[in-house]
Order: sequence, then structure tokens, then C-alpha cells
Amino acid sequence: MWHAVDMLTTPVCELFGMTHPVVLGGMGLGTNPDLVAAVSNAGGLGIQGCGGRPPEEITQLAAAIRDRTNRPFGLNLLLFRAGDAEWDATLTTRPPVVSTAWARADQPLAEYFTQAHEAGAKVLHMVSTVPEAARAAEAGADAIVAQGTEGGGHVGLMGTMVLVPMVARAIAPVPVIAAGGLADGAGLAAALMLGAHGALFGTRFLATTEASIPQAYKQVLVDSDGERLVFTIGKHGILWKLDRASGEFFGYKETVYQNAFSDIDPNTGQVTYREDIRSAGVGDWVSVCPS
Repeated sequence: MWHAVDMLTTPVCELFGMTHPVVLGGMGLGTNPDLVAAVSNAGGLGIQGCGGRPPEEITQLAAAIRDRTNRPFGLNLLLFRAGDAEWDATLTTRPPVVSTAWARADQPLAEYFTQAHEAGAKVLHMVSTVPEAARAAEAGADAIVAQGTEGGGHVGLMGTMVLVPMVARAIAPVPVIAAGGLADGAGLAAALMLGAHGALFGTRFLATTEASIPQAYKQVLVDSDGERLVFTIGKHGILWKLDRASGEFFGYKETVYQNAFSDIDPNTGQVTYREDIRSAGVGDWVSVCPS
């Protein structure tokens, strides 16, 4: 006799030791040991974002998660920006799951994944195209996250509903987890019908008490009607941080994002931005002229 709990047991549950096929996206913003442990303790797979963090902090985060749960969890790195020190620190902590994304074409995925397996971890790799999925599956990933353009952050251009079944067919029998625009049980059910074996939720988990973002940010997410999304396009340039006290901008990254607050002339590369952008709060990121 089938029970509801049986229907929610999928191959990724067995693979990662989960009770429910629900994964916390390893976001650099918002994830912390409390949130990761809460998801894992509830039967999902909590993943801590480690991108841009120094090796010693990665070690501390893993230890803090283990203080809060004895369930499986993951550590996430964006491969294109992860140096050897960050990669080694991640493997040294021996997490049950190593979560990766955004690999450069010249990065040897098979070597990375073999090293993760030798450290006792399963490998979960995120992609936004079918060729990326095929490359990661061939390299030995244990499961693939197929993230559609509805996902938060800067992702691919194919929608989740189209991408997920294409990836599932292309790399079978490697399990697929759907991501992008999913926020509830209905989204999970839809993901399963598309051929995925689970769902990864990102923005939805930011609107929780455990997420380490301002309460005002959480309230905006809860109050959103879906019409307030801003699509951005990455361009070469400098992303600056505004110090509200002094009114000064401080350069941070080599990327400018084209969105509702800024525009980039395709001929000159000149960025124009709204005059009221200087009313942004302390710590807000804004786009100004590229260099």
C-alpha cells in the first residue's frame, strides 16, 4: 500500500540521505549554519554557500553546521572563482556533499569530482544548459541541478519547464534536481512531473527566520506579487559599493549589471544610472561606469 511519504521518496533521497527531495540552494547571500542545519534536520539537504569565503571560514562553517545537525549537508563553491586553497579547505572538512557550479571550460571537472569522491563526498553540480549537464555527468557528478532562468542570481536563458526534461533525458540515469522559480509543494510536484527527482529552493528559503538577511528584505520577498522581478545582464566593468556616510563609491568586482537601475550603451560601453541611486542604503551594490 502506497503512503504519501513513500511517494516523496526519490533516488536523490537515497543518494544524499534525505527524507524529502528538497534542497537548500547554496547561496552566498543568506545561508548560514542555522539555516543549513534547519533544512537538514527537517529531512532536506541544507547547503552552505562558501563562494568568496577564505579557507579558514569554510572550516569554521562546516564545524558550526556539525554542531547543529548530524544529518547530511553540503558545501557549495562557484568553481570559476574558487582557488586551490578554498577547494582544499572544502574537501578537508569532508562534507557529505560537495555542491559546485559555474565551471570554466578549462577546468578539469573529472579531477575535481574524483577528489571530492576520495574525500568521501557526493557531488552535486548545477548547470543551465544541456551540454553543461552532459559534461558534468560524464565527469562523474552524482546528481545534476538543472536551473532555469527563473532562478535567482545570474543564470542561463532557458526556462525551468523546458530545461529540466531536456537535461533529464540527456543524462539519464543520473538523477536531476530542478531549480528556478520553485517556491512550494506544487513546484516540487511539477518538478517531479518534468522528470526531476527533487527540487532546489533558493529565494524561498531567504524568507525564513534562520536566513541571515535583513528583515525588510524578507518582507519584500513575502509581499512580492511576482511582478517586481528585475532581470540583469552582466557586462565587463566595475561593481561599486556605496558608503552612505561619505557618499563615496568603492570598487569591488569586475562586473557591471544592466538592470532597471542602470543601462549600458552597446556601442560605447558607457553606463548611465538613475540619479536617485545615491539614496541606496549602506552596503547596497550599484552599477556605475565600467573601466
